[in-house]
Amino acid sequence: MRITWDTTLLSEFLWMNNNNAVGFEVTVEPHGLVLDTSADATFRTWKRFKDDDFRLLDGAALATVLAETEQAAADMALAVCLSEDDSWDDPQPPADQLVIPVLRDLIDTLIKRVAGDDGTPLLAYSSGWPLEFRGEGAQLVLVGPELVAVIDVDDSC
Repeated sequence: MRITWDTTLLSEFLWMNNNNAVGFEVTVEPHGLVLDTSADATFRTWKRFKDDDFRLLDGAALATVLAETEQAAADMALAVCLSEDDSWDDPQPPADQLVIPVLRDLIDTLIKRVAGDDGTPLLAYSSGWPLEFRGEGAQLVLVGPELVAVIDVDDSC
């Protein structure tokens, strides 16, 4: 339920144009793999994983990708709030206080779901992250010992 709440709110805040909201679809499912010392190679055989499209993220790279995505989402939400008569010099609505906490909650909820109490996914992969909202779509994959979470982002116009 919490994941649906977060994805719905993000779609309300983020719009590609007047007609198309950014869509977020999240899938969490068992991967059925034994992930040991060759976890990356093993996971790349998973049924939904396209080897060439995803780059492996270590902890620092994942943190950077998420921070850059948060900033891009806040900027996009702010741009949606501004009308033609507004100026970037005017006091701005608190887009960062709306979008960033929701995006963080989504990621934190998924990490906790797949990684359990450890709080760190075994593996993380991205295709199109950090999000730049250029209409190309993106995926973030978070892998835990038993579950995998996939966030599909549709930012097409």
